Amino acid sequence: TLAPYSVLRTMDFVGTNQAQSARWVDRTRPAHASQHRGNPTRPVGNYQGRGAAWEFAVLLANQTGKDLWISVPAEADNDYITKLAQLIRYGSDGTNPYTSAQASPVWPGLASGRKLYVEYSNELWNTIFAQTDANHAAAKAEVAAGSSPLNFDGETNEWNWGWRRVAARTVDISKAFRSVWGDAAMMTQVRPVLMSQLG
Repeated sequence: TLAPYSVLRTMDFVGTNQAQSARWVDRTRPAHASQHRGNPTRPVGNYQGRGAAWEFAVLLANQTGKDLWISVPAEADNDYITKLAQLIRYGSDGTNPYTSAQASPVWPGLASGRKLYVEYSNELWNTIFAQTDANHAAAKAEVAAGSSPLNFDGETNEWNWGWRRVAARTVDISKAFRSVWGDAAMMTQVRPVLMSQLG
């Protein structure tokens, strides 16, 4: 079924929309009884379920020989993002990512030669999703606090602040992945993407 495709986008697979994972301990782990509804650390309510463990997304890409496209949860803190970058590069023990290459990882990192596309959440322009409202609120709070680059030019449209915040968070995520994967991997193997919609 997956043979015709070159890239696997795991947005639905990991339950990106309405994702409530902000801290690494909140994420679904491979040992959880269910990769949909059974994660005891996250409440039910997301129509996509709680989402599968990152380890299974990496394993699927490795076993099918496909590139991987991930969507970082909108509420993920910087520690979560760094650990996600480590997990995808080095693998994990099922709970925590490795911080260097392992001879026999419990869960392996992304196979050599596979590309990784890294997106911040999903459709952060679409108000049907809670992550859009959360991003909008965060942008308003940042501008209200003062000295924000989101309104560096005097922009007063709050939605433009939100879209600029998406770009800023994409840069933050890119820097976190660069710190783990190194300069040489960026834009070659690791490819941050800034998505938009055009009608």
